[in-house]
Amino acid sequence: MKFSVSLVCFVVVAALFGCAQCSFENLKVGMPAPKLLYSCTVENNLNKPIEVEVSYTHPFENRVVVDRATLAAGEHKFFDRRTFVNIDDATYAAGITGVVVKDAVETDKTISLGKSDFKIYSPTANYRIHVVPSDDPVGFEFQHSAAM
Repeated sequence: MKFSVSLVCFVVVAALFGCAQCSFENLKVGMPAPKLLYSCTVENNLNKPIEVEVSYTHPFENRVVVDRATLAAGEHKFFDRRTFVNIDDATYAAGITGVVVKDAVETDKTISLGKSDFKIYSPTANYRIHVVPSDDPVGFEFQHSAAM
């Protein structure tokens, strides 16, 4: 028994000292938090109406649900968390994977945010998206953040 404990200690110490690339600064423990967006608020800061589409995607299956709303000038809408229930009655939270905003009158003027555009670092609820005037050809742009 005493020999096996000594052998285990020797192997652990040898492994730690034998690894030339090991250092406490380079050790990574665990996994990063998932960058999931569950809900958002879209605010129309323009002086004209806009159409908003928010896409929710199932975490494990190829299912997408799109919520749509038309926002008048100065209006905002909260797009709440959505869930999917499978045939076994298991419930899964859907993640927001895209937001598309169109001018309600000139529908060819469109901007969008994709999953990689969201400024989040962990699961986030009530992400703030402001549609504001801009000088680019579309005439509006996003200002967005988890803490606005």
